[in-house]
Parts: sequence; structure tokens; C-alpha cells
Amino acid sequence: MTREEIHGLMEFIKSERRKWEDRPEDWRWSVVVAINNVAKRFAKNDERIQAIRADEHTGRGSCSVVDECFDDAEIWYALEDDGADTINKAIRWAYEEEQINIDQACDKRWGEDDDPELERAREWDAVENLRKAKLEEPDDRIPCEYREEDKR
Repeated sequence: MTREEIHGLMEFIKSERRKWEDRPEDWRWSVVVAINNVAKRFAKNDERIQAIRADEHTGRGSCSVVDECFDDAEIWYALEDDGADTINKAIRWAYEEEQINIDQACDKRWGEDDDPELERAREWDAVENLRKAKLEEPDDRIPCEYREEDKR
């Protein structure tokens, strides 16, 4: 399968959900396995994935959600799905995934000032600010401790 064929299958699954669900389960499973096998092949030499894995905050040994929960094929698929076609966009995607994970943890915290989730959010805010300063991106996020949900 080529990259274009994979994109065609991905679009078919997204846009033609009813047709997808009407197919026999063994056919659907074979498509998923084929996509995963091709994703593994493309991921093996993908510079975007190598950059994510080499990043000190999202890469190997960082204990980030991308490091712990995504294999290379899943990262490749997510990057393709997200349209992250450059290394910078791929790194941004990895940081956004980590931010989502931290935000979800903050949503479930007890509410104490020394919650580990809040400490992790503060550490991550410092990392994000440094990254954005390097890339000259605006800081448009609301820090975890200042969100409306936490004021209740």
C-alpha cells in the first residue's frame, strides 16, 4: 500500500462510517491490520517521529503520554491525521498531546495547592513557555490553576 492508499482508507473510514460499519467484521479487521502494518513501515524512517522520540520533554525516557502510550505507528497515524507534515508541527502535536493529558489530570485533582497534578502542570507550563519562546509562538493557554472549573 502507498501513502495515498492509506489516506484514502483513513478518509473512507471517517466519512463513510455507515458503509464502514456495514462491512463484515473480518474485512474491517483486515483493513485496520493493513493500515497498522503500513504505518509501521512508514514510521520506521519518519524524521518527524525520530524528532519526537529525541525531544527531551516528549521523547524516550520523558514519561510523557506520547512516550508511554504511543508506539511509532500510532504516532505516524496521528501525525498524518492531524496534517503535521513538518518536524515542527510534529513536535507541536506531541506537546499538545501532553498538554491535553495534563489538563485532564488537572480536571480530576483534589483541589489542594500541592496536588501532584498541579505541580506537573506548573512544570509543563515552564517547558511550554520555553518552547514557545524558541519558536516565537504566542502563549494563548490558560494555566491550570486559573481555569474557571477550579474556582468552584
